[in-house]
Amino acid sequence: MSLNGTKIGGAFCGDPFWFDDELGPSNVPHLTWCFQHTVLSAVPVLFLLIMTPVLYLQISMSHLPPIKWNLLTSMKFLITIALLVVKVLLFLWTIWQALISKQDVPIIEYIYPFEHILALIALIKLNTKCREGGITSSGIIFCTWLLFVLTGIPEFYSWFTNGTEPNMVATVDFYRYLLFLIWFPLTVIQLFLHVFAEKSLDSMYENICPESTASFISALFFTWFNPIVATGHKKALEPFDLFRLESDMMAAPLFDKWKERWTPLADEYHEALKSAKIKAALDETYNETITVSDSTPLLGDEKGLTRQKDKGWGSYGSTAGKSEGPKPEHEDEKELIPIPSVGKVLFSMFKWQFLGGTMIKLGSDMLQFVNPMLLSVLITFTEDATAPLWQGIAIAFVMFFSGILRSLFLNNYFQTMARIGTQIQSILTTAVFHKTLSLSNGARKGRTVGEIVNLMAIDVERFQALVQMSQQYWSTPLQIVISLVLLYQTMGISFIGGVIVMLLIIPLNMFVTIKVKRWQGLQMRLKDERQKVTNEVLNGIKVIKLYAWEEPMLKNISDIRSRELALIKKASIIKTIADIINIVSPFLVAIVTFATYMYSSAEHAMTPQIAFVSLTLFSQLRHPLIMVSELIGMTVQTLISHKRLKAFFVEEELDLEAVQRDSNPNFPKSIEVQMASFAWEHNQPKPTLRNIDFSVEKGALIAVVGKVGNGKSSLLSAILGEMEKLQGYVGVRGQCAFASQQAWIQNLSLRENILFGHEYDQKRYQEIVEACELRRDLEILPHGDYTEIGEKGINLSGGQKARVSLARAIYQNSDIYFLDDPLSAVDAIVGKALFDKAIGPRGLLKNKTRLLVTHSLGYLKACDKILVVKDGEITHYGAFDDLIEDPSVADILKTLEDSEDEGDEDSEAQPQSGDNDAENDSAPSSEPGSIRSRISKRGTASRSREFSKSKSSTTSATKKQESARMILDEQVLTGRVSSSVYYAYFRAMNLTFAFAFVGGFFLNIIFSVLRSLWLSGWSDATLADEEGARESLGSRLGVYGFLGVFEMAFLGVGNICLILGGVNASFNLHNPLILNLLKSPLQFFDTTPLGRVLNRVGKDMELVDLKLTGSFRFLIIAFFNVIQTLFIISMSTPLFIVIAVPMAAFYIFILRYFISSSRQLQRLSSITRSPLYAQFGETIQGAAVIRAFRASQRFFDNFCNTVDENLMCKYHSLISARWLGIRLELIGNVIILSAALLAVLSKSWGGMTAGVLGLSVSYSFNITMMLNFLIRQISEVETNIVAVERIKEYALTPTEASWESANEADKPPKNWPTEGKITFENYSTRYRPGLSLALRNLHADIQAKEKVGIAGRTGAGKSSLTLALFRIVEPAGGKIIIDNVDIASIGLHELRSRLTIIPQDPVLFSGTLRFNLDPFGNFNDSKLWMALEESHLKSFVETKPEGLSFLVSEGGENISSNYLIMDKPTLSHRWFFGNPNERSDVRMSCVYQKGRFVGFVIAQTVFRTSVRTPAQC
Repeated sequence: MSLNGTKIGGAFCGDPFWFDDELGPSNVPHLTWCFQHTVLSAVPVLFLLIMTPVLYLQISMSHLPPIKWNLLTSMKFLITIALLVVKVLLFLWTIWQALISKQDVPIIEYIYPFEHILALIALIKLNTKCREGGITSSGIIFCTWLLFVLTGIPEFYSWFTNGTEPNMVATVDFYRYLLFLIWFPLTVIQLFLHVFAEKSLDSMYENICPESTASFISALFFTWFNPIVATGHKKALEPFDLFRLESDMMAAPLFDKWKERWTPLADEYHEALKSAKIKAALDETYNETITVSDSTPLLGDEKGLTRQKDKGWGSYGSTAGKSEGPKPEHEDEKELIPIPSVGKVLFSMFKWQFLGGTMIKLGSDMLQFVNPMLLSVLITFTEDATAPLWQGIAIAFVMFFSGILRSLFLNNYFQTMARIGTQIQSILTTAVFHKTLSLSNGARKGRTVGEIVNLMAIDVERFQALVQMSQQYWSTPLQIVISLVLLYQTMGISFIGGVIVMLLIIPLNMFVTIKVKRWQGLQMRLKDERQKVTNEVLNGIKVIKLYAWEEPMLKNISDIRSRELALIKKASIIKTIADIINIVSPFLVAIVTFATYMYSSAEHAMTPQIAFVSLTLFSQLRHPLIMVSELIGMTVQTLISHKRLKAFFVEEELDLEAVQRDSNPNFPKSIEVQMASFAWEHNQPKPTLRNIDFSVEKGALIAVVGKVGNGKSSLLSAILGEMEKLQGYVGVRGQCAFASQQAWIQNLSLRENILFGHEYDQKRYQEIVEACELRRDLEILPHGDYTEIGEKGINLSGGQKARVSLARAIYQNSDIYFLDDPLSAVDAIVGKALFDKAIGPRGLLKNKTRLLVTHSLGYLKACDKILVVKDGEITHYGAFDDLIEDPSVADILKTLEDSEDEGDEDSEAQPQSGDNDAENDSAPSSEPGSIRSRISKRGTASRSREFSKSKSSTTSATKKQESARMILDEQVLTGRVSSSVYYAYFRAMNLTFAFAFVGGFFLNIIFSVLRSLWLSGWSDATLADEEGARESLGSRLGVYGFLGVFEMAFLGVGNICLILGGVNASFNLHNPLILNLLKSPLQFFDTTPLGRVLNRVGKDMELVDLKLTGSFRFLIIAFFNVIQTLFIISMSTPLFIVIAVPMAAFYIFILRYFISSSRQLQRLSSITRSPLYAQFGETIQGAAVIRAFRASQRFFDNFCNTVDENLMCKYHSLISARWLGIRLELIGNVIILSAALLAVLSKSWGGMTAGVLGLSVSYSFNITMMLNFLIRQISEVETNIVAVERIKEYALTPTEASWESANEADKPPKNWPTEGKITFENYSTRYRPGLSLALRNLHADIQAKEKVGIAGRTGAGKSSLTLALFRIVEPAGGKIIIDNVDIASIGLHELRSRLTIIPQDPVLFSGTLRFNLDPFGNFNDSKLWMALEESHLKSFVETKPEGLSFLVSEGGENISSNYLIMDKPTLSHRWFFGNPNERSDVRMSCVYQKGRFVGFVIAQTVFRTSVRTPAQC
């Protein structure tokens, strides 16, 4: 292979290109001048030339500010100039020698200094560009200088040798010698300077992530992360200890880039869908008749033309995906139009970063196969007794440096993909949130809160995980192909047997893929369903406890969970079988290939080179073959997630153009609606609101009245743009504010709830607090308006929430106010004060435009106009005095008046007629039953009730102070995870499965070692040509296969036991968690955000279900493989133990130094994820209010900040793995170097055969990966076991008293209570320890069969008294006796199941109407229909084709909760306590008076004191 001077030398080089004797003139490796100046000198120049476009691309993508000229810049520039001068002088000297001295100068002496001159000029230019682009340290420039140094070393050695040998000094060209001695040290200095990064302006900001501004070496070895690991070693890390995310990783700017690309594609999709549906509708006109009526929209909406056919489908109130009705019209067209790909959009955003990762991964993959080839050379060296020692040493060091280089490539590849993955997770999380804020009601109705949360919690996470592995799609086949090519070179055509084995495995993987995909799709749906039901249960936990419904709710969740786990079990087992085959496939390939090789020719022998090079290549095949299975599983999951995400992102949004908005309020009319029709869903067969036509003058107060369910709230929603506008015109001029019917309160302080993002104006704030009657409440609250309000306003009464909501609306100082019955939740006195001070003609809003939905007739006369809504239409609109003359209006108003508990304390039973003496023909009727008379009296009565506020607040003045924060920060556990947590998990697995799992893997490794030793002995015997070596081929191959079969069998046993144990653990951890949550006292839910609980039930449980078993499996595999490798190397070369001990010490040091940081970062990642869920859920519930206030962008910005904090912790956790990996792989490469050097030295010492050397070194190749893998898995297990720790935390919280009495003697009689006599004996109670008493020393006797009304102002303790009867709050003193039984002495279910209640906030659950009425299944249909009839609900249910099987949507959104408010108590023959809202009072009164509860104690919590007679019902 050598080339002499006659071929390349002569005039071009002046000497040979390569010596015939590879050692050159001496006994050490030596390179010729020709090789140095042609090949070596061109390497850095060609590298710079190739990489310059990449550097320009990097500069163009930089987000960093320019770098100012500094000392380091000056030094680099000056040294480059000096080097340029050196090369110019060298070039001039060459010309001088040729032209002046007339010497025969080779051509290469002109070329190589000239190309260096061009390279140096390019480096000066590139350095300038980097500085302008903010690149503090360029890896390309650093590597160029590194190549200059490395390629200069041989020339430096040559000059140094020639200059120091006396015989050679005379032949040295002194001028060239001098110039090179200047050149080489300057390149070394320049390389050293490029180790440091120049200072960027971004680095001046405190705690900014230094990743992009770190030097190339720092970025390569992750030394910029050292401060985080050092801090984590000293103390538990906190979020403020971490580096802030760089701007290109922050959520808001990333989402903007996403939106730029996604929005046009989504718009094109919707346009195509609209066109297809219109075309399909027009085509159908040939086959069917389209019915057109006055209510038919003039224009079809985006979802297609509204047709009269199939009216039964899609009506408002149906549950998406549940009904068995006809297929939605034009659904086929929707399926035919492809939805834009989320993956393609993301790739367009990160294609260059992805391409960079591809190049790094390609380099890593190529270097992966260097060591197997070097192993072949090393074995050949061992077999050659004449080979010089330096060759073996050189091979060992080449192995070492190639390993180091591969580690750098691999870890930086992982870091690149982790960065892309984190950015993608940020984008998709914020995109889901942003989409949620703009979903139309129809789209929102088809998706539960649990489903949307799962999109963010699970689907986005899966997408991010696959992104980090996406390069394996090309890398895995490439690794397999290269392995097979090298196997072909090693074993010839015999390798084809192994190829056949791998081809046979492909159908298995395809079968597994299809099955797993199907089962995982079903499992995801069950997971969504479980999340939804759990969310509903936790939201309605108060009602569940009051009704003693914990057991059916637990059974409902457990049934779903059992089906989910059955699918996980099936999918895991079949996937594990495929994994086992993929894992042992190298053995199967090896034995088939060995057999084929040995039997294919009599000349083939199993030499160490054949055996261990092929074994190493088979081992190289193991990872890509395992990755095939892993990729299949991840791809299946991600395809499902991708389908769900893209379907969600193209869901219908609210039409922002439906309402014409003008922020300028200077118009005579603030609201104009012309011939408009609205629906909650686009495909409703009948509009909710029809032919709406009215206008509102600026500053007017308009009362909207009508019966419950006739469309008053819908009218406000329609004007706010919350409904689908089918036709007509809507115009709104000015800023809007909205006080919703169900007050939406944030988990913030009371002041922050009122300010709602605005600046604090003390004067205005105090005026609003006074006008909204909040002054007394601020005195009661522990820290006044700084008191934190719990989730959903849990620590506020209904009236307080309504007033806070009203105060929030007023503080916004908007132009138009939409007030959806805010007075219904307060008593008459407070309501009158709110109207006078805030809403009415003399209130704070007197100059504002107001639409007030109300059921209180007392306020109508003060309104400018009254708008009457009936059956979705405006029947009347005018002034009070005009409308009152209309008999039909009078009837409507009388009906409304009957729906309200009016009157005063002096007129409870008898109608007053004293005011009706003066009657004349011209005056309106004022007899006792007239509307005008009642309105007049109500105003008088309300005014007579006004009294001093200080009097009513004296009882709360002595209240103890508590922390201003009700919701405390989530506890962040520190230190090592307790061994009790591991034990709890293994117990949940079943200890038998746990021991069988470990034992199976241990025996698997034992047989693996025996198989390798057998192969080593076989190859040595062949090499030694022992007698009978070939004759024993069958037995040797048979034993090899026998050992492999046992190895495979025990691997299967270990894996199957792990899967079965993992499913057991999932079941045994989930059920106790749900049970404990259902048994937890209500105060737990008052102080614990729902997001934290859902985080345990959702994300943490998913880790247990899908990841923890895998983490334990790989931990055991890595641990046993490390032990196996160390054992083999130590057995081969006992001297290795001397090296292994310090390596082990360093390994343990790194582990102890690092693990605390890794563990804490994972905990922080989990902790900061909970606020995401809490904020997400809170925003979903208040989306309508947020949109009404035009605060969507502010909430989105806040959410982006929360996402940034979470991903900051997660990204640091990912980087910590890379920081660790690069250091552990350094240890692994040192072990490879040690094993190789000891093997080389053992050749001269004797005692090591080629087979033992091959075995030792081939095993050492795995140590790098396995050491890294082991510590990663230790960290992975510790971080994932935190999920068990968090689940156990909430599974072991304090619980309520027992549901049932422990002793039979303590149980109450079966027919208890028989009379209903209730006695309060010196009873006191408080809601939580540390709070003041809510009831104090209460004495009361309620006789049997009495009907008792409990009256009092907001916050007086009415609800507390009711909760005490149900033991929702336990006594702090005294007792309650019902029919001679102390209720504290019996079980909670024994008490609560004998009582019933109408709660203040009705709650419905998704499921059938029958389940909501009777979850225990105790009553037949006739009983249920009787209850519906007596609750005035029978007619509503009869309109539904499903009847009792009518599906109630999540949260009861498709049915008015007031409809069902009486059904549950009506079914029961239990003792009754009511705490209803105002709109249901009349129905309750009617049921009471009709005698439905005759013989039962009725304690009704009321605001007003009048009682209706049966004639009024």
